Amino acid sequence: MDWLDYSTRLMNARWRGRKVTQLTIGGGVTVAWSQVGESGARFRLEQGFEISDARTGLVAAIEPAHLERGAQAFVDLIWATVRAVRTEPGTVPIVEFEDGRTLRAGPHPTFESWSFVTDDRGLVVCMPGGEIAVWSPDGERASS
Repeated sequence: MDWLDYSTRLMNARWRGRKVTQLTIGGGVTVAWSQVGESGARFRLEQGFEISDARTGLVAAIEPAHLERGAQAFVDLIWATVRAVRTEPGTVPIVEFEDGRTLRAGPHPTFESWSFVTDDRGLVVCMPGGEIAVWSPDGERASS
């Protein structure tokens, strides 16, 4: 199974049309979406990522350990609505927002780069080097 494709379809189904309702900073950054009655999906970024804005042409390259270099672009994601999630080769998820901004996160050769938790507590992780690992909501690993 192509776990990156599976993960992208899952992110698209879970996130499309949702607004960013929470941004968390600490040991990485987390972008969260929630709907009434749901615990909320979360996208965790532990390594470098970028936020670009098609309206202005600006690109903010952000390192969670040095967030002061891109903090405003990150904070400005609050209440942004997800239009779609897609991927590029190399396990790069791209979250596209309705206002023309995109969030792009790639793999890291040595560390976990990104992960997301689904509303039902499933987990997808970009492992060191770009391998995608998937756990079901009951904690069982679905990929190798």
